[in-house]
Amino acid sequence: RALRSLGKRVPEDFSVIGYGDDITNVDFMSVPMTTVSQDAPKMGATAAKLCLGMISGEMQPQDIAIETKLIVRASTAAPAKS
Repeated sequence: RALRSLGKRVPEDFSVIGYGDDITNVDFMSVPMTTVSQDAPKMGATAAKLCLGMISGEMQPQDIAIETKLIVRASTAAPAKS
């Protein structure tokens, strides 16, 4: 809506991508949004396990990668050719 109020179009002038959980009713938006979807329950469970393990002294801080998924919808377009 903010871009539209400035006279800009999605995706013709700007591509818009959401990041987080995949909004369930995204198809009802004026322009369905491309999303980088995360597995929130898995992130929460992994964080809780790591925190409890660190509190008990059984685990050390560590980097953990949880897979994401790109869901392409109508809010993105290919880059313009120069």
